[in-house]
Amino acid sequence: ASSGTGWTNKWRDVAAGAFAISSGNLSAPTTYPTPLGNKLTGNPTGVEILDFRGFNAFDSGRIYVSVLVQAQNPIASSFAGVSLMNGSTEEIFIGKRWGSGQFGVEAPNSSGSATDSSFNFGNGTYLMVGMYDFDKDYFRGQIYNSGDSISLTEPTSWQVGNAIATAVSRIDGLRLGAKEAGSSVNFDEVRVAATWEELINAAPNEPTV
Repeated sequence: ASSGTGWTNKWRDVAAGAFAISSGNLSAPTTYPTPLGNKLTGNPTGVEILDFRGFNAFDSGRIYVSVLVQAQNPIASSFAGVSLMNGSTEEIFIGKRWGSGQFGVEAPNSSGSATDSSFNFGNGTYLMVGMYDFDKDYFRGQIYNSGDSISLTEPTSWQVGNAIATAVSRIDGLRLGAKEAGSSVNFDEVRVAATWEELINAAPNEPTV
């Protein structure tokens, strides 16, 4: 789970032991890269569990992130997802937001940015995809079931998104997190890229994280 290329450090728990590396992988949609190595597993019952990892900074164009996630019986008062970070500052959240039963996105530093899709976030295994555009100051989110097929080209219409009032100047890491999202939560095959095609490995000659 701490392998891969393009990262500047290994996974770092906020609280020691919040996540553990466990064997096996989550099921991915077709056309998405086959998960390798292991996955991260944690128990978010009654506690917020967070795990950070850094990469070379993005500050122009677009940044795309994707992650497989599986939560056991998440309730409305819970969250599970991935955050794009600028140092220790959370800039964009993609996943199941606290107080919502749907997949959504939010920019914590921009009021009114929280937006949910109609996709119910339940007990399944999902691929979550997020994007931020530094030039146009908007962010988008997309979620797939594990058995879905992903287009090799970026969708013209995303499931959810919003403009951002406070522009993000830099993103240099991500954070996986959950709280009260059932008795266990798993994250797998985290990827970061500058284009959709790099993200799903449709352009294998270009570097990806």
